[in-house]
Amino acid sequence: DVYCRSYSLSEGFGEELLVTGSPRFEAYASVAVDRLGRPWVAWEEGDVNWGKDLGYVLGRNSPGTPLGGARTIRVVTRQGNQWMSPAPLQFRDPLEAGSTEIGVPMLYVDPRGNLWLAFKRRYSRAGFRQSVHWESFLTRLDGTHWTHPVPLPYSWTRRSVRLGITATSDRLWLFWPHESRHWAFASRPRSNRVLAGSLPLPEPASEAQLSPWNPPPVEPRPAHPNEATDDAAAR
Repeated sequence: DVYCRSYSLSEGFGEELLVTGSPRFEAYASVAVDRLGRPWVAWEEGDVNWGKDLGYVLGRNSPGTPLGGARTIRVVTRQGNQWMSPAPLQFRDPLEAGSTEIGVPMLYVDPRGNLWLAFKRRYSRAGFRQSVHWESFLTRLDGTHWTHPVPLPYSWTRRSVRLGITATSDRLWLFWPHESRHWAFASRPRSNRVLAGSLPLPEPASEAQLSPWNPPPVEPRPAHPNEATDDAAAR
């Protein structure tokens, strides 16, 4: 589940607000505040029963979701007393081919009010684990859609590696690790470096078209019918 709360020097922490609390996997949240004072929250979302009753012998009968199962990214903003969602993250760029998931969101609002989202895609040639790697991309919310994702050059890394975003008056700057990976063995880092790159800041995007955030309903598959009793006995 994902919660958020405000903070001010005069009043301290505000009340906790539930952003999302479904049975799905929901984690790795990122927060940014726009020029209207609205908080934007992005997080990873996976399927239900994360990490429960897994194993090769169970196959499709497994009620659980693998630890490294497919993920997606959700984005919402707080408007008044309601969470609102912009356009969903739906891309049809050529580099989407071969990607099995997206995750590790990072939000940033530039001086002109544009909302940026950095994220990673997981790639792997089928049946060849040595090819597993994550590559970083950048997109921007513009009215009714997210812009074409821009790949960060030489950003093949581990999933856990983070990048940084900042801006000057006229340029967006990004800083990310480069592990000198080769395509033949893309899962193996070689030497670590830090790269920097920048883009000219675009003009302010069109106002985001928002709709009430309503998480898709989901019903967890039965996994451990006596889990509460077992947990109590173990404690």
